[in-house]
Amino acid sequence: MRRLFIIALVCINLLSFTGCSRRGSGQSLTRFIPVDSFAVLLVNWTVASKDEQLNKIVKGREIEKILAELNIQSDAIAELAMFSDGQSSTAGNSGMLLRGSYKSHDVTEGLKNKGWTEQVSEGSKFYMNPTDNTCLSALNSNLIVFGTRAGVEAAIRATASPRTSFAANNSYKKLTSNLTGRQETYPVLMMVAFSQSSQDKAETALQVTSILTDLAGIGILGELLNKIGYMRGLACTISRKDNSFPVEFVAIMKDESSATFVSGALNLLKDLIGIAPQGSLPPSDQEMVQNLKSISIQRKREVLSIRAVLAARALMAGHLYP
Repeated sequence: MRRLFIIALVCINLLSFTGCSRRGSGQSLTRFIPVDSFAVLLVNWTVASKDEQLNKIVKGREIEKILAELNIQSDAIAELAMFSDGQSSTAGNSGMLLRGSYKSHDVTEGLKNKGWTEQVSEGSKFYMNPTDNTCLSALNSNLIVFGTRAGVEAAIRATASPRTSFAANNSYKKLTSNLTGRQETYPVLMMVAFSQSSQDKAETALQVTSILTDLAGIGILGELLNKIGYMRGLACTISRKDNSFPVEFVAIMKDESSATFVSGALNLLKDLIGIAPQGSLPPSDQEMVQNLKSISIQRKREVLSIRAVLAARALMAGHLYP
């Protein structure tokens, strides 16, 4: 199950479906995510699991393997969240929250029958897999957290106190406030929201962003990230409309000067492409040019908002321009 902790880092995909919304299921799962998480992926599994493109982006096959190991039917899951503090070892704070129509008690009883051991920490029960020391705990009747022991214990603390949840992260608040739509309208949502201690380590943050880009599997998003450079926080939405993907990025730059520079550079590149002769370009290159011409860039102090409409081929292949 260590694959989970790699998947939790592959959170560079924040998507939305036009006209779709997350099921009304009470509090957002961010309320139960530990505050020191920096990579978070929220998925409306009801939607994403049934769409081939979205399923690839959120690593749906790997998620299905995890659900099978936990003896949970895929169609019993309504939404899930993955979180990580960036440590790749099992000692790190990584995990997955699962909410749906199943009964948590049935899940834990099934795991005990498979040899998982029941333990108590800080007054809460959790169950440990003796083969790899991954843990699981029931947060309520239809919400469980599964991951490293540190991740499970941190999620239990976040459940008990809002101040220790990811929703209290100031970068998270700034990112969501600058998105076009409300957080709850996105069937799948991803954010990288560095804590203040991480923001003070620029080199570390750059390395983490590079890892996420390499693992994401959708090259054009990584390409845009490389153009933007070092960020203190990132959110991205992708709306599906037929074979095109309206994309929105919100990036918190390290300062206002950096945001101004990147905004100017992207606008200049767009203008140069716009005036270049295109009649002799092959159809595929003309499509890429249209992708770039659709980009709009807005800046609000140190926050950049970038929107574009991309062809499915460009999104998955990673080609932004010829």
